[in-house]
Amino acid sequence: MPMHDMVAQETSEPDSVLHISLLTSAPGPDIHEAYGHTAIRARISGTDYDWAFNYGVFTYEESLFFWHFILGKAEFMCCAFPTDIYLEVYAKEGRWVDEQEINLTEEEKYELLRLLEINVLDKGWKYQYSFLYDNCTTRAYEKIVEAVSGNVVLPKENNSKTFRELLHEFAGPDEWSGFAADLVMGNEVEQTPSVRQMMFLPMYAESTLDKIKIQNPDGSVRPFVKSKERHQPVAKGDRNLLPFRPLHFAVLLLIAAIALTMYEKWKKTYVKWFDVALMLFQGLLGVIVMILLLFSHHPAVSSNWNALWLNILPLLALPFMFRKKKSVILTVLFAIIIVLLLAFFVIGAAGVQEIPLAAYLLALTLLIRYTNAFLLVRNSPAKETAQVEEKSLPKKHKKNKKR
Repeated sequence: MPMHDMVAQETSEPDSVLHISLLTSAPGPDIHEAYGHTAIRARISGTDYDWAFNYGVFTYEESLFFWHFILGKAEFMCCAFPTDIYLEVYAKEGRWVDEQEINLTEEEKYELLRLLEINVLDKGWKYQYSFLYDNCTTRAYEKIVEAVSGNVVLPKENNSKTFRELLHEFAGPDEWSGFAADLVMGNEVEQTPSVRQMMFLPMYAESTLDKIKIQNPDGSVRPFVKSKERHQPVAKGDRNLLPFRPLHFAVLLLIAAIALTMYEKWKKTYVKWFDVALMLFQGLLGVIVMILLLFSHHPAVSSNWNALWLNILPLLALPFMFRKKKSVILTVLFAIIIVLLLAFFVIGAAGVQEIPLAAYLLALTLLIRYTNAFLLVRNSPAKETAQVEEKSLPKKHKKNKKR
């Protein structure tokens, strides 16, 4: 028997009323929980019927799920869970859940259940997840709006924040997650979203619902939200944070690079392995940025100017770092990387894309070391380059080489 028919039977009992609510959970400690979550609750008073419909369900068993998620091709589904279990999970994690009862007519409630039933019972139904434009929160809101017989009137536009600024509000105390997000997100998130677009974030969807009105066919107006309550957690959630922040790491690395460069000038030597480590770090991050930039369907990672300093060129240059003879290819690659680093600072100064301060400091560290290495390789003849390599070896190795 279809779900909405079962509900109709149960609500025919005296004192049985169907209630439709939107559940908004607090942000969690993990990166995929940092912005909260949304579900639709359907409850019949006086009965055991009480389900939470969740559009944020996926399965790790799906072939190459993580890869598909990175590329923006991950498919999510809608599943129904007993509400008491749904709320218990968040309560144990120390996360509150706000419940807003939606002010729907009886006909609209049944229509909404019919629409939810189509998505839940069809095991093959899925949608392609898009973090900014089509996620668990926007799906829940749009499904409710689809069931409304009147016109949904949104509040007036008064937002001046960009997508990136909105995301920063929920980055939480773990600055590394926010820093990583800033590195992979491009200038798509520099746009100012509309009131409707802001509802991709559960907290903003919740606050917006309190201001929405429904204009009935007869011209009368009713509030979108009928009542509101909060389910408090049973424990306070803890979050394990790293002892230092991205800015601290960037400052320390810059100081180390400057001190090492001065030491090399004084001792007339070259500590190659420091630059090798930097190039490996830069190149691996560059692989991630380039994959997202070129192959991901996520709009937020397109046109990412961080690719100027995070790219695969350092990985191409690494093999030439271990050659004793002077390499023209290495000189050219160093020159290209230096130009790209300078271009990155120009783009940042132009305000095309918001760049975190830690990224500027890391790029400055790379610029210092690449410039130093470029001048060393370009100005040194083949024999002198070999001598520089020899100077960087320990004394024991030098003695063995003379023998």
